[in-house]
Amino acid sequence: MNNRQNILKNNAILAIDPSLSSTGIALYTNNVKGIPLSIPECLRLQTSLKDGTTDKRIMKICNELDNIAYSYSVRYVAFEEGFVGVSAKTSLQLAELRGALCYMFNSHGYDVYYMQPSEIRKNFGLKGNAKKEDVAKKILEIYSDLENIIGPYSDKNNKNKTSDMYDAASIGLAFKYKYDSGQIL
Repeated sequence: MNNRQNILKNNAILAIDPSLSSTGIALYTNNVKGIPLSIPECLRLQTSLKDGTTDKRIMKICNELDNIAYSYSVRYVAFEEGFVGVSAKTSLQLAELRGALCYMFNSHGYDVYYMQPSEIRKNFGLKGNAKKEDVAKKILEIYSDLENIIGPYSDKNNKNKTSDMYDAASIGLAFKYKYDSGQIL
């Protein structure tokens, strides 16, 4: 048994939108059944080719997320189910990252959940094929101050990219809806 399994865990939710270049994170620390979540702490972990091989980048992301989960006594880790894009190389790298994260969180005793993108969107009253921007708008209806914290929604690959954090926030909220409805114990 891993020594991290013995820590006292609260019901905090760590929602992750994994990506090798820009992983979005939303941390909800006040998860109590039936009580709305407070505004999440959102951040983005970035890696680039300057950080080394794909394996080194994956290790960097895993170490950072492991430290966050441990520091906040996270109990639940929620991911969006994998996305397979046009690039086979990118899809394989994302699968490697997901596999490493899944192994790490499960071996450390966290409750890990996966949600389909359409399931996440439907939790906000949207169609399953709604655009990411529409989901971000729903997040801002719930947390109007979030835009002041992380910036306006942007899916551009630059220093102002915020879509990963909005995606993580939506994953965390969709998980919370399932949690409150008794679908997650």
